[in-house]
Amino acid sequence: MTVLGEVATYAVQWDSKSQEVAIEFASIVQDWADALKKSIHSTDAVSPEDQQTIASQRAKCCLFYMYAIICYAGSSELSVRDAQEMCSLSVLAKSCRLFEDPTPYDEVVLSLIAFTEEILAARMEELMMIVDKDTEILDATVKHMLQQAPKVPLLWKRSLVDGTLTCCFDAESTEGDLYSINLLRGIVLFNGLPPSRLPSLILEHPLYERTFQNRDFEVVLTADGKLQTTRTISRFQ
Repeated sequence: MTVLGEVATYAVQWDSKSQEVAIEFASIVQDWADALKKSIHSTDAVSPEDQQTIASQRAKCCLFYMYAIICYAGSSELSVRDAQEMCSLSVLAKSCRLFEDPTPYDEVVLSLIAFTEEILAARMEELMMIVDKDTEILDATVKHMLQQAPKVPLLWKRSLVDGTLTCCFDAESTEGDLYSINLLRGIVLFNGLPPSRLPSLILEHPLYERTFQNRDFEVVLTADGKLQTTRTISRFQ
């Protein structure tokens, strides 16, 4: 898969029609990932075997989304639609990187994370030029993670660090909710927290890293303000 995506984008440098092939390939693998993701959401993980199956399917989803990102490598000019797809794929790939249980795909996923981030970083300047002119791309991207996102366009502002523009954006809704997105890393935050995921404050804690390494878990906020995993993990929840 990776080779096919690279070959298609390599050929674009000399044959413009190859761009259509690359985009078509990206669309196909994204459709595979979307279908697999729907299947995961409709599966009840009752037994440890079910949980292992879901973990493997989620890892495959992540791979498919990253294969699609690879198709946008190269030097061909990005269209607004291309920019929209790249933003969405970055977020969708990140949403599938949980590593809840070990799977046969984990090593490949880890290697492609670095590869696809290199592609996104190389395209980021051009991507930012398009997004700055059409921030509704960000509205559509955020809705992949947050179904409750406002239907009206948000007023996105690009973040500054030491006076330098970044690839991160923030927007506040009329209800006072804060939406944030990092296009390079594919991270979406709602009021400072990743939806259905553990916050970085926990993931980067030495005790957590010692116990769970790079694993993340799907969580919900309980009535008493605690984060609880949606499935049992080693007989605990």
